[in-house]
Amino acid sequence: MISRKFRLPGERFQGSKYKITPLAFFNIKSSPNSLPHNRFGFIISNQTEPRSTRRHFWRRRFFDILKSWPPLGLDILIVAQPTLSKLKSAELKN
Repeated sequence: MISRKFRLPGERFQGSKYKITPLAFFNIKSSPNSLPHNRFGFIISNQTEPRSTRRHFWRRRFFDILKSWPPLGLDILIVAQPTLSKLKSAELKN
């Protein structure tokens, strides 16, 4: 489980200005925060991955990769696309 200080509150990206970076398998939304560390949020819908075990797998995989990022003081929201189910976890690291 992700430590509470690294979790992004759900209402953080509603109506705020943020930068969107579209990628093939997911979109990354980011905005600066006033904290010395990054906070992460993940949205993986039922349409993207119908099985909850796979959705949790991807959340854990994303966090394992992102926790090695340097602390930039950003709020980062990752929104998975339906093509995520075609991605292999080894490809995600690249």
